[in-house]
Amino acid sequence: MEKINKPEGLPDCKIINALITKANTKTDYEFNYINHLEAIRKIISIEVSRINLLFPEYTPHDEQYHLKRLFYVADQMLGDDIIENMNATELFLLCVSLYGHDWGMAMSEEEKSYILTGNDEDVSSTVNLLDDEKNRIREFCRIKNIEVGKIEIEDWKEYVRLTHAFRSGKRIKKYFEPISSGIADFASRICEGHWLDFDIIDDYTSYPTDASIHREIVNVKALTIYVRLIDLLDLGEDRTPFILWKFVAPRNKFSKLEWSKHRALQPVTFPKYQLTRSIQVDGSTDDQNVYMSILDLKRYVDEQFRQCSDILNRINHSYHKLNISHIDWRIAPRGFEPVAIQFEFDRNRMFDILGDEIYRGNPYVFVR
Repeated sequence: MEKINKPEGLPDCKIINALITKANTKTDYEFNYINHLEAIRKIISIEVSRINLLFPEYTPHDEQYHLKRLFYVADQMLGDDIIENMNATELFLLCVSLYGHDWGMAMSEEEKSYILTGNDEDVSSTVNLLDDEKNRIREFCRIKNIEVGKIEIEDWKEYVRLTHAFRSGKRIKKYFEPISSGIADFASRICEGHWLDFDIIDDYTSYPTDASIHREIVNVKALTIYVRLIDLLDLGEDRTPFILWKFVAPRNKFSKLEWSKHRALQPVTFPKYQLTRSIQVDGSTDDQNVYMSILDLKRYVDEQFRQCSDILNRINHSYHKLNISHIDWRIAPRGFEPVAIQFEFDRNRMFDILGDEIYRGNPYVFVR
């Protein structure tokens, strides 16, 4: 089999280099990993440029400012041990999913027209409707109390955001089905999984830890968690506004106006922490609204990281171990003093009220 070198369009990173090395030594299955990756990269890199046509107020979501950077976040997050131990099929699925997970955010006017008119009898080959598209758009409009044919642009953006992962999975599956049914099926699931509830990802049948693909054992569940975290952690500088909107979905107008003016967060790093590592998020802002938005993002990211870590720990795989303990946020306010206000339940005061005011100091009521 002829040895393949790295195509110029693929990023020069550890994951790609490891894939090339392992693909060149894999002789038990006829599948050109590198050429197929480069082919799908070319298609997606062109189509994702349409994202900013629909979302012009947010930061670039193209190959240069997002997709390529994901591979460098992945290099640092996974580390040498995980990358070196993954087989060619795992590395390929990871790469394909990093390129394709947000493909569904790029919606053409033709696709929008088919969805909003409900006319799918003669759908163009360039249009990829979800299998339950009619039900989804009707249910969305019912919740919003709007008519399908009169949907406003902001509601359309929200619909695209809520369905983009399933659309990404649909497009990936359609592309790879004539090439490899295994890649088509599981790459689709991984793309969907970066958005699904954790109880679905935790399901062994849908997201197995030992799927058989191309005569190799693939941990689909771990790959899904990786794509989810990598996408979430690409939150530095120009990427931040889109991440905030995509995951937290703020409804106030300042999120669009202010985030376009500020580059509040630096790209994450992964410093050593005792016997493990941590995720370091540094940043600063002189805008109180931006600061509060970062706190919203922090709460979301921390909870996502906790649940992702729980799943990986329960897998207890021999090499799929991130060895990251926590996320350390250092966001410096400039020119104002942040005051966090929250409501908490005072349990001691509750017992005082029960014991003294309601039950008139009767000590036996708590025993009862």
